Amino acid sequence: MDKGKNTPHIVYKGQPGDVLTIKYISGKEVLKEDSFELSSTTTSVQTGASIYNGDLERIQINAHGTVGTAGECHIIVG
Repeated sequence: MDKGKNTPHIVYKGQPGDVLTIKYISGKEVLKEDSFELSSTTTSVQTGASIYNGDLERIQINAHGTVGTAGECHIIVG
């Protein structure tokens, strides 16, 4: 995540077929949730939201795919 920007900008690098769920969270409230799947020829994606970083506590990313181990990460924003 590029914390130098005013809104979240995330770069994900993975494998073709990876499925991602990204939750933008403030306290216990999910402000926005996105989900997408990398195509059979895609290994990275750039995404974000039009939410001010100051309104976010963290971003939770869940990823799983056809290879590797499923995982979850939390990016602390505020």
